[in-house]
Amino acid sequence: MKRLITYTSLIAGIVPLLLMTILGATPALSEPITLRLLADKKVYQPAEPIKMQIEVLNESGQSVITRKGFWEQNFHLMITFTDPDGKPVNSSYLQVGAEPAPSYRVGDRDAVFAEQIQNAAIRTIVIDDAHILNSIAKNGIWHAQIFSSIETFSQSDNDPSGNLIAYTDDPQKQTYSLASNKVPFEILSAGPVVRSSVEVSVDLFEIGTGSKPPAKKKPLENVNVRLFRRSEIPADYHPLNWKTYPLIWEYCRPVSNGSALTNSKGVAKFDGIEKDDYIVIAYYSGSDDFKHMGSPIDANDPDWSTGRPIQKYLMVMKKADGKEVPGKTTKKTGSLLLIIEPEFVEWSSSQELYPFVFETEGDWGITTSVNPPEGFVADRKSLSADVTNEVESVQFTITDVGSRWEEAEVTYKIKHKGKTEIIRSKIGIKLSQKLAKKKGLGMFGHTEDPGEFQGGKKINKNNDGKE
Repeated sequence: MKRLITYTSLIAGIVPLLLMTILGATPALSEPITLRLLADKKVYQPAEPIKMQIEVLNESGQSVITRKGFWEQNFHLMITFTDPDGKPVNSSYLQVGAEPAPSYRVGDRDAVFAEQIQNAAIRTIVIDDAHILNSIAKNGIWHAQIFSSIETFSQSDNDPSGNLIAYTDDPQKQTYSLASNKVPFEILSAGPVVRSSVEVSVDLFEIGTGSKPPAKKKPLENVNVRLFRRSEIPADYHPLNWKTYPLIWEYCRPVSNGSALTNSKGVAKFDGIEKDDYIVIAYYSGSDDFKHMGSPIDANDPDWSTGRPIQKYLMVMKKADGKEVPGKTTKKTGSLLLIIEPEFVEWSSSQELYPFVFETEGDWGITTSVNPPEGFVADRKSLSADVTNEVESVQFTITDVGSRWEEAEVTYKIKHKGKTEIIRSKIGIKLSQKLAKKKGLGMFGHTEDPGEFQGGKKINKNNDGKE
């Protein structure tokens, strides 16, 4: 018999086994127990399995005492689905379970059976297909959210039989309403599968010296490019960014026709790609500084329905000091504007270059401002460029005077055809092995470390450092 729902109880730090993507914000930590809902995709075909995952977590920082039975509830039956018309659709299965046990006398006080949920405890519930429990068929945008409640006590005791109990007259007894994050997803209407081609351009920019350096562009031929479906990438590798590109490249399988080499124009082509969320990653063997660069492809990209190829741009930025970094590209349409900035900058000394390249069709004005982290100083507050059907670049020199090794914040003020737009971004940071040792930090400084991996799997450690 096919298993519809899988239950897994995990201690803190263990990553769920199902390949999932978090869609939506995490609830506030003021609640004693956090409910977190996850889904494996954003867009589904009609009748396609909707795989979901529930995480019940104690993130309060202390143990939680509650009535016995809370932790093992059927939280999957507490999901409320809201259909595209805004009408709630609850589980078609009746919630079968015992009512909370009545209180009984222990000494001269009324007591109830209790359980203690340790700090950082995690319970995971995996739903193989939400269709089994709910009538989810109408095409359009759906939302899913879990609602529950919990009664907490300030202390526990043991009755004469050794059962954990809590007293109903506890003056600090509280009842909380719990709600998970809200998960949106789309069910497409019945009809032909939407497909498009994907074209990935891989180029090298050689950038000169100065605050407004020359930038020379040339295509890179025979670069291996792969296309990965995001829902098939393990949760251990999320968030998907430059820190986990090497893992995805080595241990994940691209889509069936999702591997190609760039041609003489630096373009890798993928035909007949089904509409979905993807990430494209290239392996660049020509650099000693990095090997992988990538870019997301979203299912809501308007080019899926235009008949035009979905275009992505992967860039190698070679700085005047000889260091190479992967460039990430922001594309603005109407007249075309490509903003190329470093995905990250690797620091090996007290000073590094931060270049920005602009490639346009039409007339654009761009003012770039860099706000480095605490303890770093940029040589200029902002730099402006007027770009008309050409390539121009600006470059900042940032100096470490000592403190937080974090991402640099970037603001672009863009003027085009009488309109002004503000775009914000962040540039990652990496420390060379020598500098990291000198600073007493890891290679990612004070930013998030994806963790340690062995054979493509994350190594989970207890507080004592043991697996």
